[in-house]
Amino acid sequence: MCQPPKALAFDDYDATSMFDTLRQVAAVPFDDQAGAVVCRTIAEAREYDPDALFGLAEVGYHYLRSGGLRLAEVIFDGLTAIDPKEPYFWLARGLVADYRGDAEQAVDAYGRASRLDPADPRPELNLAELELVRKNKARARTYLQRALTKANRARNTALAGKAHALLDLIEG
Repeated sequence: MCQPPKALAFDDYDATSMFDTLRQVAAVPFDDQAGAVVCRTIAEAREYDPDALFGLAEVGYHYLRSGGLRLAEVIFDGLTAIDPKEPYFWLARGLVADYRGDAEQAVDAYGRASRLDPADPRPELNLAELELVRKNKARARTYLQRALTKANRARNTALAGKAHALLDLIEG
């Protein structure tokens, strides 16, 4: 029997004053371990337009870059709850956690992004940077080598260059 995910309450929130009630907003992302049978994501069930979700992600990214971390967190928590299959939303959620100093949540979100899009080098680059902050050069090197392989396959010279530079930093 199919059950909707617990996260459904996020997009049912109906307040006219988001900024005054921001602390009341919470999204519970889909948990692969929960054991509940979920037929579709919220995005699929409610037929949300993917362009609209990515538009909201753009707003969240602007909040992130301008220091509105709590607003960005609410947006990306909601997006990962609504569409837990989209790796970009998990990558952004990881960035928010990283900016907020929550390395454990950042590692989890980057890991999910990597599993959802195994060809994307960005999660491994971000994980490598977290490991460098922790002074764990061996793990950072492993992530960087994976990222470099993925970036080369994708012919993404910018990300390959970043991975090379970080590897040189570790080696030097």
